[in-house]
Amino acid sequence: MSIFKAYDIRGIYPDELDERLAYAIGAAVARQFAPATVAVGRDGRTSSSSLAAALRDGLCDAGIPVLDIGQVSTPMLYHFAGSRSLPLGLMVTASHNPAHFNGLKLCQNGARPVGADQIRDLGEVAQSLVGERPRGGARATATAIDPYPAYCAWVREFVRFDRRLRIAADTANAICGAVIPRVFADLPLDVVPLYFELDGTFPNHEPDPLKPENTRALQEAVVANGCAFGAALDGDGDRVIFVDERGRYVAADLATILIALDVVATAPAGAKVVIDTRVTKAVGDALAPRGVEVIRTRVGHSFVKKTIHEVGGVFGGELSGHYYFRESFFAENSDLAIIAMLNLLARTGKPLSALVDAHRRYFQSGELNFTVANKAEALARVQKRYADGKQSFIDGITIEYPTWWTNVRPSNTEDLLRMNVEAESEAELARRVDELGAFVRELGGTPR
Repeated sequence: MSIFKAYDIRGIYPDELDERLAYAIGAAVARQFAPATVAVGRDGRTSSSSLAAALRDGLCDAGIPVLDIGQVSTPMLYHFAGSRSLPLGLMVTASHNPAHFNGLKLCQNGARPVGADQIRDLGEVAQSLVGERPRGGARATATAIDPYPAYCAWVREFVRFDRRLRIAADTANAICGAVIPRVFADLPLDVVPLYFELDGTFPNHEPDPLKPENTRALQEAVVANGCAFGAALDGDGDRVIFVDERGRYVAADLATILIALDVVATAPAGAKVVIDTRVTKAVGDALAPRGVEVIRTRVGHSFVKKTIHEVGGVFGGELSGHYYFRESFFAENSDLAIIAMLNLLARTGKPLSALVDAHRRYFQSGELNFTVANKAEALARVQKRYADGKQSFIDGITIEYPTWWTNVRPSNTEDLLRMNVEAESEAELARRVDELGAFVRELGGTPR
């Protein structure tokens, strides 16, 4: 399977991605995009420094000047590229993957995503250039720039809370352990740190906050230290998962409601919020009475960003814990998500658990995966089986009934169907999950 995927480049180091290929990717970027300047950042993984150096050399040898912003989070790379209107930004990271992975995220034209076709084409060019050196032309230079002062000042512009709060943050020994102390310094905020020491081997747990085992220490720390909430960051800081003051995991779609409420409080009338196809109906229930239009789009950061751009949205949220802000060039930003949550707590004076519980209207299955040999045929059979429901095809198929709904979509990278179900009662949810699961198994699907 290619490491050049729908949203980014990601593979095992050094078996699938090494310095030779990173150099070739730099040369391929120069050939495919011909950017005037490129910003390069990297996370705290053990292999990121050498891969970023090779990438930088490939760009410079091809005549492309590089602005090297060092060890940063992905939101910092997006802000740096967007605020300077750079044609291209490259972030060496494997996000939430285990330590033996690494990869590359790309943005262009002021933090806009690079499309799947462009990434595929880049991969073909890079593979053809492995082992070669660019010929002709003068070598460009790489300039080191510290992005932290400007980024920290920008984030603080969104702070509207003035009473002292305490939170816990788990950065999984990844890059946000270096970012959070600087970004949140001098605010009326006490941060209880968990695993802030940078260690690219991730000795305490993987940097994936969606896995329940990776938030247990945070949940305990929140309760033990009397924190207003906890924040679990992923490996490059573009995702954050919240834990309430009682130590309960807060689903990302419920957090989307709360963050959106803070964002739209200062937005013009008729604001638009974008969510992915899996997100709870409670988002619309909460925002529609406030005159906010909620728009669903395909799962994945490139699709959410594209839709927010197209509709002029003010905010977006995904079930994966990505939160998108108009002010961050429509890109993900976990720092702004944390600030928004703090603003909301200070403004309402209510604990996070109460704010979340006010929107717990439905019961959800979470994402269920089934291995299938023919995804298109299986989706067609699901469509026919539930033809009496209201159907839409934004991402796979969404089928709605008065008391429940489901989205069934194909994986972009594997022979999987991914299914999410939501219902108005726990009994209805269990019945529909069993029913849908049995039907997919009849089609040859195997639970995974």
